[in-house]
Amino acid sequence: MNITDAIEDILKYLNSRNEILKLEAEVALIKLHEQNPIEIFERIQGKITEWGQMNFQKQLTEKLDYDLLKKLLENKNESVVLFAVRMFGLLKKVDSISDLSKFLDHSNPEIRGAAITSLGKIEIPEVIEMLINVFDKEVTTNQLNIINILATVVDNNILNFFDKIVLGNYDNIVKLLVTRTLIRLGERRRLDKIYSQADEDLKNIINLTKKV
Repeated sequence: MNITDAIEDILKYLNSRNEILKLEAEVALIKLHEQNPIEIFERIQGKITEWGQMNFQKQLTEKLDYDLLKKLLENKNESVVLFAVRMFGLLKKVDSISDLSKFLDHSNPEIRGAAITSLGKIEIPEVIEMLINVFDKEVTTNQLNIINILATVVDNNILNFFDKIVLGNYDNIVKLLVTRTLIRLGERRRLDKIYSQADEDLKNIINLTKKV
């Protein structure tokens, strides 16, 4: 059996509902496509397993190619797009901002979250402003992600944004993360000022934060 025939046999299992068979197929295809692993993604119709993504990432990390990854962003399979967006985070290229920013409006919150994470690795003011602008429309999980990213590049504008979150109409878990972040950043006096304007629910959150 030649390599082409072997690949065709393996492809039968790539989109299997059996996770074990799918994983084995992914691993086998990676080995058979060592020179051009991108080809694999053109054959995938279903969701890539988490283990498969880890294996693909390991294989591609040494051969990251900006143009090839851009092609994956156009794939019709959202699982492939999700993988590609995550891979862009490893590049940390300023040139990728325009490509990644398009996915901040994607209908799939998981893909938006991956775009947020990848953009967050490019620490420039343009990206920070993007993340602040999309914060209000995001699901809670992605809001938490944005807060953690902003906390790594904090300045006065970000601290003012944190004030807005804590005093605004956001989920308590979001407010709790911000208050804990302010404590970690040594901003206790700022938190005390917020406390003076807080309602009872917010005071409870702040008191809980200070006890941890």
